[in-house]
Amino acid sequence: MSAPPRVASSSFVLRGVDEQHTESRTRRWADRYGEHVAGAERPNTVDQPLPLIDVHSIAVGASAERSWQGVVAMLSDVGSNRAWKGLATALGCSVRRSSGRPDAVGSSVPGFLVVESDPPRTLRLGGAHRFSNYELTFRVEPSGEGHSLLQAESRASFPGSAGRVYGALVIGGRVHVLAVRAMLRQIKTGCDRTACPRR
Repeated sequence: MSAPPRVASSSFVLRGVDEQHTESRTRRWADRYGEHVAGAERPNTVDQPLPLIDVHSIAVGASAERSWQGVVAMLSDVGSNRAWKGLATALGCSVRRSSGRPDAVGSSVPGFLVVESDPPRTLRLGGAHRFSNYELTFRVEPSGEGHSLLQAESRASFPGSAGRVYGALVIGGRVHVLAVRAMLRQIKTGCDRTACPRR
């Protein structure tokens, strides 16, 4: 029996971003990830999900375990990337530095805190900055011997007028789409070539 997931308190589907962002939801994220977000009231339920933005997936020619290693390797690269650190600082992200292993709950890479880890199935990251509260979840599913399907699910809210403008630029301008697809391609390439060689 597998251990329970550790939790802290390319096909493409684009969903509309919910503009009715409550102050309570924003407060929940300020409590969890830092004070770089607006909001006042505390949440009625801390488990209220953020609005779904999109889900991307890519087939990987490696087992689920090896694809998981590819996700961890990609996050390690993010943690040492100066451009990522600079972006996290410029946006006022509540998490701006790397700490711990990328697959351990409570660890961080610039812009993200690891809030759930269930190897080799689910790795959920969360964060907040001046314009948005967000989650990025990687899911790995076996898809035949020596193969797997890797998914990246994004959720976010964009509080206030500045947040809505930021959301329109990042989501509407496809910056987000390109960034997530690049992450998935990097993981797949690493699995197929070096970090996660085919069996």
